[in-house]
Amino acid sequence: MASAGGCAILAVTVSTQSWAEWFTHPAFGVFQDSWQNHVAGAKLLRVMLGVSCVAIGLYAVALRRLLRTQNPAPNAQNCAHKARSLEQWIVLSIVLVGMLLRMTRLGESLWYDEVASWLSYGVNVHSPGPIVGNYFDPVNHIFHTLLSWASVEAFSETLGFDLALRLPAFVFSVLTVVVMWGLGRSTQEPAARAQEEEVRGQRSAVSQEERAGEGRRSRRSSLQLFSQGESGFVGLIAAGLSAVLPVFVLEGAEARGYSQMMFFTALSTWMLVETWKRPCGWRWGVYVIANVLGVWSQFVTAFAAFGQTAWMTWRGVQCREWRRWWMGMTCLALAGILSVMVVSPVLPELRKEKEVFTSSRGDEPSVFGAEGQHALMQLGGAWYWWSALPGLVLVVAGVVGGRIQKPGDRRQEEDRPSPAPAKPGAPSPKGRGNEATAHRVSAREVGAMGLIGLLVFVAGISLAGSWMYARFVLFSLPGVVVVMASGIEWLWSRKIWM
Repeated sequence: MASAGGCAILAVTVSTQSWAEWFTHPAFGVFQDSWQNHVAGAKLLRVMLGVSCVAIGLYAVALRRLLRTQNPAPNAQNCAHKARSLEQWIVLSIVLVGMLLRMTRLGESLWYDEVASWLSYGVNVHSPGPIVGNYFDPVNHIFHTLLSWASVEAFSETLGFDLALRLPAFVFSVLTVVVMWGLGRSTQEPAARAQEEEVRGQRSAVSQEERAGEGRRSRRSSLQLFSQGESGFVGLIAAGLSAVLPVFVLEGAEARGYSQMMFFTALSTWMLVETWKRPCGWRWGVYVIANVLGVWSQFVTAFAAFGQTAWMTWRGVQCREWRRWWMGMTCLALAGILSVMVVSPVLPELRKEKEVFTSSRGDEPSVFGAEGQHALMQLGGAWYWWSALPGLVLVVAGVVGGRIQKPGDRRQEEDRPSPAPAKPGAPSPKGRGNEATAHRVSAREVGAMGLIGLLVFVAGISLAGSWMYARFVLFSLPGVVVVMASGIEWLWSRKIWM
C-alpha cells in the first residue's frame, strides 16, 4: 500500500505547473505547442496518479481475497524445483558465453537510431523530465532512454560514451538469459518428484529400503540431468539459445529498448506460469511490474499481454480455472492502469503526432514486405533465411513433440505411489505438489502466448493502416524460444539422429 500512498502524495502535492516545467525539453523551451502538450500531459498524469492510487488499493484487497480461498501454499522443501549445483554451474557458464558474445559487438560504431535517440533526448538534457514527458521523435523508448541517459551521466568518463550508452541494453540482455532459464524450466517442473515428496511427507513412516533408494536417486541426479525428461533440460536449452541466437546478441549490443522488451516479456510470462501453478501474491506483483516496465520500454510490448489474456481465458474455459483467471485479469487491469499512468505525459503529444504512425506515403515498411519476412524469420532467432531455418524447424519439432506422449510418461504415472489415507479432519493433500501438477503449463502454451500477441499486433496495424519493423514483434520471441528448446529436448529424448 506504500505505492498507493506515494501516488496519492504525488497527485496532491505536485502542481500541474511544476510537472509541466519538469517535462520541458531544453531544445524547445516554452514554445506554445510544446508547453500545451506538457500541461495536458501533466493534468493527465495527476488524474492517473489518483486513479492508480485507488486501483492499487482495490487490487490488494481483491487479490488477498482470491488468494485466501486457495489451498495453503506449498513449502519450499516439498515443492520447489530447486536447481542442482551442476545445473547452476551450467547456467553460469551459459551466461558468461552470452556476455562474451555481446561484448564483441559493444565496440561497434553507433548506428542511426542510437544516434538519433541520443541527439533528441540526451544532448543538453540534465534531468529525467524531458525524457519522460516528450515524444516528438518516436525513437524515444522511454524507460530505456532514461536508463541510457543515466548510464552516460554516471559511466561515460570511465567506460566511454558508446559503451555507457549501450550498457543498459547489455545488462538486460544478459539478465534475459537467466530469466529464460527460469521460464523454460517452469514448463518442465518435476511434477512426479514433487508429488512423490508430498505423499512421502504424509506417510507416517518410511522403510529403510525406501530411504536407501532415495539416497541412490540423489547421487544419480546429476547424471540424469540430460537424460531425464523431468529435469531442467528445457530451461538450460532456452538459456543457451537466448545466449547465442543472433537476434538476442544483436539487441543486447544496441542502445534501444528491444532487449528490455524481451526481458520484461520473458519475466512476465515466467511469473504467470509459476503463479498459475501455485498462486502467490509477490509473483503476481512482479508480473504487474514487468508488464508496466515492458510497455514503458517499448509501447508495442503491450501486445504480449493480449496473448497472455487469450491464454488465461482459454485455460479458464478449458480447465475451469476461473479463480486463477480472475487473479490474472485483476493483475492485468492494474498493469493497464499503471501503464497508462507512466506514459500519460506523452499521450497528448502522441495523439497530435499520430500521422507519424500511419502509412501515408505508401512506401513505409509493411507486414507484407521485407520487414514482415524478417519478422517471420526472426521466430527462428535470426534475420537471414539460412540461419533462421534450423530454429524454425526446431519450433515445429517442439509443437509436434508436445502432442506426443513419451513412452515412459505413462509408466511414471502408474508407478507413482498412492497418497496415504488422510486422517479425519486433516487437510487434503491437494494444493501442494498435486496442485502444481494439475495446473502445469506446457512449452507449447508459452509459445502460443507470444504468437497470439504477434497475430493481434499484425491485425491491429493492418486495420489501422500503420507500418512496422520486424523488431516490433520481438516480444513474441521468448515464448517461441521455449518451444524451440522443447523441440530440442524432444529430439534428444527420441535419439532421432541415431
